[in-house]
Amino acid sequence: MRIFLSVVIPTYQQSEKTIQLLDSIVLPKGIRSEILVVDDGSADQTKQILRQYRRFRLKVMHHLKNRGVAAARNTGAKAAKGDILLFLDGDVQVFPDTLTQVVRTFQTQPGIGGVSGIVVLDKTSGGFFPRYKSLRTYCYWMIENTKHPNRQTLGNACFAVRRDIFEKVGGFNELFKGASIEDNELGHRIVQYAPVIFNPRIKIAHTYESFWPMVQRYVKRSQLWTELFWRRRTFESAGMSRGETINGVVASLTWIFPPFLILHFYLGRRFYGFVRQEEGWVFMVKCLGVQLFLYPLIYVVAAWTTVLFFGRRMVR
Repeated sequence: MRIFLSVVIPTYQQSEKTIQLLDSIVLPKGIRSEILVVDDGSADQTKQILRQYRRFRLKVMHHLKNRGVAAARNTGAKAAKGDILLFLDGDVQVFPDTLTQVVRTFQTQPGIGGVSGIVVLDKTSGGFFPRYKSLRTYCYWMIENTKHPNRQTLGNACFAVRRDIFEKVGGFNELFKGASIEDNELGHRIVQYAPVIFNPRIKIAHTYESFWPMVQRYVKRSQLWTELFWRRRTFESAGMSRGETINGVVASLTWIFPPFLILHFYLGRRFYGFVRQEEGWVFMVKCLGVQLFLYPLIYVVAAWTTVLFFGRRMVR
């Protein structure tokens, strides 16, 4: 299968991190490729810095105002010439073989519609919460969901799709303004035409946010995930899976009925065992505390969103 790879990078107020990403890219040998960067209305020096970049010949586009990551990716996709679109968040870094692994995936499995990669464990962050988030994400995709090679979602800040299917489903939904579930929602539409898979050989590095910014992101995503669930009425093999939902409810009920803590710990034994192995008992106990805070928060938001969702339907 002959492939033309278009790398689409949205960026907003992240000039330094975007340059680090560009410096980390190694283009696959013998494969036609291009790199497109979409500046989503940045007010910093992003435009000037991208103009001066010389390592690659970039296609650079600029939004006059900030329109959101979904709109930025759509702008890049429309200008792209490739038949495979690789979307990379502007604050990640790739490994020398990342793009090659993307190409190999589509060469060996030409029938797929998309593929997501994995964020490797971050062992450099100084704070507890970025480290917790790194462990949680890695464990969820690499240990807890290994029996589900196919996914209904795209994500992990690094994913590629076939251009023909991307255009058939209408690209990203630009109603999602921030970085939320716009990639996951796109995956839901793509799987109507072709499978979406997960390939752990496609690796990126990413440093997560601190506690409160990430809590705010969880709250927003909980609202959007809940609305998406009630529109589709189905759980996923990864992402908003049945098992993850049950464990979240059990963790939330622990505040009402403390013995449920034992059940929560059992349901989450793979994660807690992984954390203990990587960071020790003390870190694991801290993670347990974070989970017991986040799960109830997420499900309170989900419950309220459910009430509003059906309330709007009743009004109609």
